[in-house]
Amino acid sequence: PSPGPITVDYYSWNQKVHLKADYQPRTKYQVTVKAGLPFADGRVTKFEVRRSFVTGDRSPSVDFAARGRYLPSSGRRAIAIETVNVTNLECAIRSVPRANIVQLLAREEDRYRRYYGGGGDSEDTVELSGEPERFKAPCENAPNKKEIWKLPVAVDDGGPSNGVYLVAVGGGERPFCDEKYRYINGQWQHKGDWYNPPEWRLVCVSDLGLSVRASENGSELGVWVTSLASGTPVADTVVEVYSKSNVKVMEGATDGNGWCRVHRVAEGAPFAVVVRTRSGDDMTFMAVSGAMRLDETYRDGARSDYLKPDACTGFAWTERGIYRHEEKMLFHLLLRNGRMTAPKPFPVLLELVDPKGTVFSRRTAMPDALGSVVCDAFSVPADQPSGKWTIRAASLGVLPFTVT
Repeated sequence: PSPGPITVDYYSWNQKVHLKADYQPRTKYQVTVKAGLPFADGRVTKFEVRRSFVTGDRSPSVDFAARGRYLPSSGRRAIAIETVNVTNLECAIRSVPRANIVQLLAREEDRYRRYYGGGGDSEDTVELSGEPERFKAPCENAPNKKEIWKLPVAVDDGGPSNGVYLVAVGGGERPFCDEKYRYINGQWQHKGDWYNPPEWRLVCVSDLGLSVRASENGSELGVWVTSLASGTPVADTVVEVYSKSNVKVMEGATDGNGWCRVHRVAEGAPFAVVVRTRSGDDMTFMAVSGAMRLDETYRDGARSDYLKPDACTGFAWTERGIYRHEEKMLFHLLLRNGRMTAPKPFPVLLELVDPKGTVFSRRTAMPDALGSVVCDAFSVPADQPSGKWTIRAASLGVLPFTVT
């Protein structure tokens, strides 16, 4: 193949040149350096030089096949492992107590300055989890091909089958080590003599599904807890929010709708949400970040109630967010009841409100059978002030609603 970017290794005494390309294993290639190639000092190569080489096998590797960490409580409860040129797959699965979830999660999220990921401080990592379930599995890897293996995640320690686990995987000719010392051939040996670092992953086996929303300034959090098996809300679960320092900063409990608005109990920025059942037989967690989207229901400081079957709400939008004077505003409104179907048509009042909050213009409209209203009758005359204008929709019928 044609080589990609040619780079120079300036850290090498010989200043090696690297040719990067999509080389295939066990394949013969020829590199040609043509005559007449210019040097930086003006000289050129006098002769054409050819060199042939044969690529070897890919380096053995073991890794998690995807970034996911959540497994349902039913089914195989297995996580996918990807291997290349590995004959023996080694695994260690440990239960993680609730008190240590945040600290291990902060390591994976690179929230600690002195933690560099991977197995750099494995002996410290395993001390935050329980006794391991270790096992080996033979891998019939085809040469230089990626293989996917299903690793069941469970620990037979007499506790609940659902929970949080620390999973380590590795392989190769040398065994991997997730502890500082191991007892081998009648004596304790330091891992530096035969160490092969594993890959780590926090894995959660749970029926609890989380949806987390933040307020506009991030000071409020709302949490929904839903059963993954049935899709129904889970009531009376304990919701706790921790900072990266493992300090509980918010707490609460879900109501009959699976909803919890956590209240603050200590200072600190939210880092992780940990949810558990009262009985302790199930728990889950989620890392929260500054990239969380604003929940519109929090603009006034509270979440609106769930819509009753015979009530009505509306979803309003315009085709764009900015207009010039005299331009028509194309306003859309979609009405839905608590059953998420279109209500029987009834008159709707539309109002155009100026930046001072004064109603400038009114129109009435009748939704169609699909609950849709389209209005292009509003525009702002040239003699009116610029600024934030608002279109407001309200009911003139038997189903009250107001939408802005």
